Amino acid sequence: MAAVPRGFSLAASVLGWCLYTSRWRRAVVEANLVSHTRFLARAAGEGGVGALARRSYAHVALVVASLLRLPAFLSRVPGLTPPPLPRRLLEQLERGAVIFCSAHLGLWELVPHALTPALSPGARAHSAIVYQPLHMRAVDRLVLRRRSRCGIALVPARGSWPRLVAALHAGGIVGIVGDQRPRQRPHSTTFLGRETPFDDGVGRLHALTGAPVWFVAIVCDGCGEHRRLVPHFVELSREDAPDEAGARVRAAGVDNDAGEVRARAARSVVDRYAQVLGEFIARWPEQYLWFHRRWDAGTRQESRSSC
Repeated sequence: MAAVPRGFSLAASVLGWCLYTSRWRRAVVEANLVSHTRFLARAAGEGGVGALARRSYAHVALVVASLLRLPAFLSRVPGLTPPPLPRRLLEQLERGAVIFCSAHLGLWELVPHALTPALSPGARAHSAIVYQPLHMRAVDRLVLRRRSRCGIALVPARGSWPRLVAALHAGGIVGIVGDQRPRQRPHSTTFLGRETPFDDGVGRLHALTGAPVWFVAIVCDGCGEHRRLVPHFVELSREDAPDEAGARVRAAGVDNDAGEVRARAARSVVDRYAQVLGEFIARWPEQYLWFHRRWDAGTRQESRSSC
């Protein structure tokens, strides 16, 4: 396990405090945390929602600092690239066509850079990572330059489906951050104890191609100087993953919505993803990105009243 660089931790603490006191998106963060008081009560501790919010700001600052100073950060955590991978995942990578589904949890920006060294040159050339362009173009270009250093093609989310299917068909990997609010085709499932809409794209990719799906996260574990970066891998599709490698990637032209069996497989993966992500958030709530309006205002108000 690689240690979190001390200089980055100190800088993130200072920047996080500045962001918190500036009240930038603080109402959204606190509303999200309050709406999950019951689920996060044990993690919030004596400081309550306010202390959890401050730690969340500090962690977001660490994510930003690690991305902006990516070469310096990675040079100080050599044990992270590549991380130790489960044997089953290594076997699947050798056969090709694997879907990695991450979330805005831990140091999510490091995930592609940590996984790339584990890929063969051929798999790397055919792989694709989905990203959501930022609204500010100058910031988007800066972030995109940092992200592209992983050596895998970055594909804008809109219209990405054919490119992702082609990547899996060619034996590459696909990377997706699956916890964003869906714009279309939502699948409602239980997340953090509440019904929450998720995009079903990851599940549909699995159902169409048969490629296995793995949840991956790199979290900071421990306190102070003993904080360590710990990679976690959880297979989301093991129960219905095909046994034969030849059955794992089917023709790319097959209808996306065909068959109830395929629909059940897609829903199963999304349900499992929401469950696993919720378990990770319960353990490391300050490392989740609470800055988005993931739940509508009416639902947040209803949950706040029930608490």
